[in-house]
Formats: sequence, structure tokens, C-alpha cells
Amino acid sequence: MGDSSQNRRSVCRVKLSEMEGSVVQRITILALVLLVLGSADAATLWVGPGVAHPNIKSAITASANGDVIIVKDGIYTGPDNTNLSLMGKEITVKSENGPGSCTIDCENSANSTAFNMFNTFEGSGTVIMGFTITGATGSAIQCNSASPTIIGCIITSNSANNAGGGAIGCDFSSAIIKDCTITDNTGQWGGAINLSYSSPDIENCVFTGNAATISDMGGGAIYCGAYSSPTVKNCLFASNSAVGNGGAVYCHRDCTAEFTNCTFVSNSASSKGGGIYCYTPLSSEPSNPTITNAIFANNINYAVYEDCANADPEVTYCHFYNNSVADYRDYDTWQFTGALDINMNIANAHDNIDGRSEERRVGKECRSRWSPYH
Repeated sequence: MGDSSQNRRSVCRVKLSEMEGSVVQRITILALVLLVLGSADAATLWVGPGVAHPNIKSAITASANGDVIIVKDGIYTGPDNTNLSLMGKEITVKSENGPGSCTIDCENSANSTAFNMFNTFEGSGTVIMGFTITGATGSAIQCNSASPTIIGCIITSNSANNAGGGAIGCDFSSAIIKDCTITDNTGQWGGAINLSYSSPDIENCVFTGNAATISDMGGGAIYCGAYSSPTVKNCLFASNSAVGNGGAVYCHRDCTAEFTNCTFVSNSASSKGGGIYCYTPLSSEPSNPTITNAIFANNINYAVYEDCANADPEVTYCHFYNNSVADYRDYDTWQFTGALDINMNIANAHDNIDGRSEERRVGKECRSRWSPYH
């Protein structure tokens, strides 16, 4: 009796083991089939003369998640190549041979954009890569409740005539902006990039010659508006300007931006803060950016300027050289020139470097921080 019961248990265990093995095998086969089908569904769509899609819009319309759209060399204009919605799709739209060979030109048409993502909720898997974008008058790229990846683009000579962000406008966005040259754009505030309720990652970018054009705001390159916390790494800000404040960057309400390994050189503000300007009207919404290992050289009307009691940037391991009127204006104390005075008198500043005798090093550091893509 005992032997019979033990034998039955052994047989059950063997059958159970066989069933488990069969289930695992079937699941593995099903996963492989789905993977193959998914790969088979992804397509490459070509845009340009003599190929399936004569314009970018038709390729986007025909695309599905995972597809890659490759745009052949040339200059693309008109309604089928501008004001493009990516329709919430996880696709890559890229040039064939980089921004030197492929341009989207909005031709200064009224309220024009190149890419207009408005409440379409793209994520980082939606990629715009390798274009020169020019001639937009309503921001070259609009990211409103959308967070695409923008990589390897030249965004130049665009404007936001009635708002901010001539190059890129971000509202409720966590876009990734990488390896781009952003130059000669204008906006009423945020000449290049305007941020509102946004936290983009900006890395290895060059900002030159951008301008904010109204006197009561500013941010020649970047305007960090309400509740925005960008992460900015390895970027060069050169010769940007503001009619108001913040020749390169304006940090406004509840701004906790991070600037790491950036260079600010020859930026100017007609009023205050040639490099970075910090201001907020409310104690509950401080402007407290973190600035680490940056170079500030030859900026006009201060390198860093605090303009209220609730603006207290943390400035560490930074290099100051030849900024007018002074290197640093602290709202709670006074203005200081030279790292020694800054470190001694400002609570949130330490380990900064006096660059008075190191002009050549400043030039070398500026050059070293240009992206290898440019």
C-alpha cells in the first residue's frame, strides 16, 4: 500500500515537471514569435525626390511606432514639410547625412514652426535628428506636453515673435536636447529656449548669438520660467544677450536648474546678470539654481546676479575672469569680484577659483567644451 502511494506521487511529480517544461517552452516560443513580428513591422521610410514619400508629412502619416524616417539631402519648405505633428508616434525622423546637408526652412511664414508637438505626448523614443532648422517665427520646435529627443541639429535664425523660445519652446516637457548648435534665435524672453513647467536634459550644446528682446524679462539663451528645473551639462553660452536681465540665462520662479561643466563667455544684459540672473517674486517659490564647475569670462553687467532675498544660487568650483561690473552680485550682502571674496562673503558659494591671472586657460576651456559634433 505504501509503495503504491509513493509510486503514484512520483508519477504525479514527473507529469507536473513535464507540464511545467511544456508551458515554459511554449512561452519562450511565443516571445520569440512576437519579437520577430515586432522587428518585421518596423520599417524605414525615405523622403525626397524619386522615393516613396516626396515630403516629410506624408512619411510621418504613413509611419508606425518603431519606424525610421530618413530625409534625403536638400532644402525642405512648404506646408508639407513644416508645422509637422509627430502624432504621438514613437518614431525617428532623421536626415540622411546630417544638418550640413538637410534643411527645413520655414521661410519666415507667420506663426510657423518646423515640428509642432501640441498635447501629443511624445516621449524620449520619438527622435528628431540631424537637421538644420531655420526661418520659423513661432519657435522652430514646439514641445507642449511632449518630451521628444532632439539630437545633432543646427537651429538657427528662428524667432518667437509674440512669446519666448525662438528655437525651442517647452511647456510641461522633459525633452532631451543633445549635441545641438543653437544660434542667432530671438524671442521676447528666452531667445533660444523657453521653459514653463519643464525639466529638459540639455547636454553638449552650443548657444551663440541668441537674444531676448523685451526689457522686463530676459534670458538671451534660456528662460527658466515657472516651476522649471532643467539639467544643463557641458554647454557653451557665448555672445548671447538680453535687453532686460540674464544675458545667457534667466532663472525665475521655483527654478532649481542645474548647470554643470558649462562655459559663459561674452554674454551681456542691458540691465543685470550678463551670465545668469536669478529672481522670484514669492518666498514660497525660490530661484535656487546649482552652478558647478563653470567658467564665467568677459560677461557684461555681472557674471551672476541675485535680485531678491529668495534667489540663492549655489555656486561651487567656478572660475571667474574679467566680468563687468563685478563677478557676483549678492542681494543679501553686496557685490564681489574675485573668487576669494565670493567664497568668503556668500553663504552658498565655496571652492571657486580666481581666474584673474589665467586668461589663456579660459580660452582653452571654452574651446574644449564645444561638442565634438560641431
